[in-house]
Amino acid sequence: MSRNGAWDKRTCRGRRRILYPAGIVLLLILAAGIFLALRVRGSVAVHAKKEIMPQEVVYFRQDDERWADERLGDSRYTMKSSGCLVCCITSAVVMGGEGEETPFTINEWFSRQGVYDSEGNILWDNLRKPGRYEVEVFDRADERLLMECLTEGRFPIVRVRVNGVGNFHYVLITGARDGEFYCMDPQKDGERSLAEYGNRIYAARVVRPVKDSASRRVFLRNNQSVNRDTGDTENRTPFGTDAAINAL
Repeated sequence: MSRNGAWDKRTCRGRRRILYPAGIVLLLILAAGIFLALRVRGSVAVHAKKEIMPQEVVYFRQDDERWADERLGDSRYTMKSSGCLVCCITSAVVMGGEGEETPFTINEWFSRQGVYDSEGNILWDNLRKPGRYEVEVFDRADERLLMECLTEGRFPIVRVRVNGVGNFHYVLITGARDGEFYCMDPQKDGERSLAEYGNRIYAARVVRPVKDSASRRVFLRNNQSVNRDTGDTENRTPFGTDAAINAL
């Protein structure tokens, strides 16, 4: 075989050694792109248009030892594993007027009222029925909706993905500034930027105490609440006093 023939073969083998890894890298990049596209499917990118910040934000963690092991209704799931939505609702209603409530008392009330299904998911119609809360379920969640809610003193609960591409999770939008929305995350301490979740949301709900006095009287007459210190049921007003309400 000629020298040129030997050289050509070595050159081809060298090229193959370069092309194979390059091809693998390209396939991995393509796969990653497809994965990301599928993970964010159905989401909407959101950015704040103006600054709206509350006077005070109430924070709850789902792994707080006072309620971490409490189950969601009759399901196998606990507050620690799946209580992010309950913590968001609790924070929203406390800032909306129910100054005495905690995730423990809200979860206990949800369980007694049949708000959960067998898998611990919240049944929104069941949450409305007792007349204690107003529940808004939106067909589409976007930045306009978030800004509108914050402007009116409502705190939207939004579905996000952990780190932008991870599992679904719920956080409570509490304000906006510097082009970003900020939230209360039941898995983390303090104020968090929605940028931590890719600035993308998948759904939104608003839960707040009923303001109509007639509905309040019906609820208070027909329901009991739980003493958070003893765990005993007692007839008491579950709503905070006027002094306890955070004015927004």
